[in-house]
Amino acid sequence: MTLRYPAGSRSLHWSVTAGAILLALFAAAEYLSRQRVQHCLETLMTAGGASERSPEATSDVRNEPDSARAELRAARLLIADELDQTWRAELSPRERQENREQRGERLAAIQEIAARNLESQAASWQAAMILGAARYLNAARAGRAAGSAERSAWQAPLALAERLGPGKPEPTRFLAAAALSDWSRLGVAGREQAIEVLRRAFEDRETLELLLEAWMRRAPSEAVAVETVPDRVQTWVLLERFYSRNKDWERFASTRKRRVEALQRELRRRVIEAEERLAGGDKQGGRSLLLTVLNEAPPDKRHAATLERVMDLLPAGSVGDWRRRRLRAWLDWTRERCLLEGCPLSAPAIRRMAGAAALESAQEHAAAAMMAGDVDRAEALADRSTSTLLPEWGPYLLLTTQHFARTGDLSRARAALQRVHRNWHSTAFYRAAARSVAESSPRIEPTLSLQTPTQWSADEWRRKADVHRLEIEARPTCEGLRVEVSSSAGGSAVEVRWNGESVGWFAVEAVTRFNLDRPGGPVVDVLELHTLGGGRVVPGRVDLHRCAA
Repeated sequence: MTLRYPAGSRSLHWSVTAGAILLALFAAAEYLSRQRVQHCLETLMTAGGASERSPEATSDVRNEPDSARAELRAARLLIADELDQTWRAELSPRERQENREQRGERLAAIQEIAARNLESQAASWQAAMILGAARYLNAARAGRAAGSAERSAWQAPLALAERLGPGKPEPTRFLAAAALSDWSRLGVAGREQAIEVLRRAFEDRETLELLLEAWMRRAPSEAVAVETVPDRVQTWVLLERFYSRNKDWERFASTRKRRVEALQRELRRRVIEAEERLAGGDKQGGRSLLLTVLNEAPPDKRHAATLERVMDLLPAGSVGDWRRRRLRAWLDWTRERCLLEGCPLSAPAIRRMAGAAALESAQEHAAAAMMAGDVDRAEALADRSTSTLLPEWGPYLLLTTQHFARTGDLSRARAALQRVHRNWHSTAFYRAAARSVAESSPRIEPTLSLQTPTQWSADEWRRKADVHRLEIEARPTCEGLRVEVSSSAGGSAVEVRWNGESVGWFAVEAVTRFNLDRPGGPVVDVLELHTLGGGRVVPGRVDLHRCAA
């Protein structure tokens, strides 16, 4: 049977067939073009050994179906390889010479790739950045990068990349790295411009980590260096490491102060943001933020109000093992403050902390209940135990003593005090409980010491790990302390905590003396020295001063 086409159908058939052939030819040409591009890129990456040093990035280039994107991926790989100096140290003298000769060719090829892609994709921030980076490296290779003409040639495309890719840190990071590399050759105006670039670059966390130490070594002064970096915890942690490596304990101590203050601000901001998210219906986002606050807030008076708000806002749910341990540390800190000067957290906050912390022992539950004012529950837990005379029940019995002394039930207060194990009798907690009974009683209890010394020797400090502790029972009319501390060779830094709050950070070189204010507070004070870095710290004599007659 012969097929007959209707009138006009032959031309239609021909146009369809021709279109299919043209599409096939176009696809074939595109395939051949991509193959040629891939071959050129393969040669470029293999010649200098970059493909062997960066196999994963090389695989990404090989698997990229778009030729333009493959070229930019390869160019970025080669730029990163040029910036990495570590592998060059392993080359023989002959290999290093060959590598130097090939660098110019590679950088010229990278510039050609970037310029071609920028011409065809005028909005490509990556092409602009790679062009500027390649021009800089080529000029630096010849020692001309800091010259005004050369500088404008590589800075212009990098500045364009900043504009084309707002929020992309790489262009600004490269400008900052180049400024630090050429710092010694920059004039006054060039350095001022470089400082502004660094200020922008350091807003990115990765850039800060990469370039902060180089900036600290080149900055004209510490004041300029610190003023240029962002005031956040990450900055001060990195600077602490820098100063610790250089054994600059004076600056380490001042940096720790900034870190503590920055953490306080950041945690408060997070709680505010979490509250806004919860109010807006974002329960998961708000809860996640509150959990990060629990992660990072150490037990300290300066964070007590923040923790109180966290416990008030935190939606129900498991907090995880690490945060349970953190909450137990907060409960230990709270219990100490409750025993010495009154509870710093509200009863609802303590109840929620105890519930979330998943306390294990009856004595822990009983102490937490007593701190929260749940006296009946606390006593019920104690009544079910047959071992309340053991040392681990000491905190519960001391809290019970203070509770009944405050409420005027002195017989129950004395009964609880008498049950406290003798291991606790020499502690500030026992003395504070005994004093509370004495002050509520018409007669002085025989267990109460009325001695009020004005100085303490080195032997009276107690040490646990890197924390030295001194319990001070002294006249409330003295407004200051003078503390003597010594350190092993190389010095160290210490944090001073007074009644559960960090109040000072000091460098310790050989024998160091520093003064502290003694704000009004409990009759029994607790002074702690926490070693932050450096050698072993040995606390010495402590004297009261600024005492009224």
